[in-house]
Amino acid sequence: NDLAFNEKTEEARVICNQILVSYPEYHDAAILMGRTYAWESRFDEARKYILPVLDQDPMHKEAIYAMIDVSMWSGSFEEAIKYIDLALLQTPASVPLLIRKAQALIGLGKEDQAALILNQVLDIDPSNKEAIELLNSLNINKLKNRLTLGYHGDYFEDGSPWHLGYLEYARRTKAVGTLIGRVNYARKFDRDGVQFEVDAYPIITSGTYLYLNAGYSPDDLFPTTRFGFEVFQSLPLSFEVSAGFRMLNYVHNDLMVLTGSVSKYYKKYYFSFRPYFTFASTGGDSQAYYLTARRYFTSTDHHLTLIIGTGFSADDGPLMQGDRYNIERNKAMLYYQQKLSPRFLIRAGMGYQQYSDGIWGDKVSAEIAISYLF
Repeated sequence: NDLAFNEKTEEARVICNQILVSYPEYHDAAILMGRTYAWESRFDEARKYILPVLDQDPMHKEAIYAMIDVSMWSGSFEEAIKYIDLALLQTPASVPLLIRKAQALIGLGKEDQAALILNQVLDIDPSNKEAIELLNSLNINKLKNRLTLGYHGDYFEDGSPWHLGYLEYARRTKAVGTLIGRVNYARKFDRDGVQFEVDAYPIITSGTYLYLNAGYSPDDLFPTTRFGFEVFQSLPLSFEVSAGFRMLNYVHNDLMVLTGSVSKYYKKYYFSFRPYFTFASTGGDSQAYYLTARRYFTSTDHHLTLIIGTGFSADDGPLMQGDRYNIERNKAMLYYQQKLSPRFLIRAGMGYQQYSDGIWGDKVSAEIAISYLF
């Protein structure tokens, strides 16, 4: 390795060849031999050493990554996508792999498909500079937009159900990152209400971005006003941390909620822990803790998510009134998301939540949302 990475490729190949004569199954030596040829643009010779490794072990990680490099460097983009997809089976949320797939698709002239992949990257890391530059370089406005229509219903043991419908429009922009406008319509306690919200995810620098939220409602089914601020920072080893607050201003109470998160991507999984510390103007402070676990399948748009927690979450739907914020107890919610086509995305969820004794009884929730990318 040291010889190869210090431009002494001939000496490295001599040693690799000696190893392979004595130990033909020593895959690391074969892969390194292949890489040295790839560095010199001798791609056919590189394949002769790397492909036999994959014949014996089709999911050999280092051999797959070596073949991705060989294919990309030689301009064999169809071949590159084949091996990138193999690698993505092991780590579906890998940002470097997704970017390489987008680059290969661009090389094949499939810009629409590349844009879809780059938008997946920005869903994982909104501040990813390489994905932003690639997306902007495509010079197309389509596929930067998402329109979502959704419904959330809460059904109580001892009370009438709560209904929430929403229409959301999201667009990726150069100036403020992703910008989202949302209209929420609620039916609760035999009354109607509407709320208007705006979210933004401006990019500070590569690896650092913000979450900003503002909302207004003329109806007391929602907070009169709400504000949110949070800063997210990527860390090595696929970790991310954040810290921020939410302010919910009701007619008879104001809530200040401090929150943050610690998140981690690991192979096909994503984990995130988030606490909420709520301080009320009328007293009765509370704490809440939530854990999210997600299992990715064929892509970052195809996954199963479990959320478990206890207590009041300022981000869990906009319906809770200011004097009823601290009655929530244990909760579990399961979501499934999948693409119906390259442009249509569906998400459905079911959940269960306990409440304080004598308050409506326990709750079953159902949610469905359909998004269109354009």
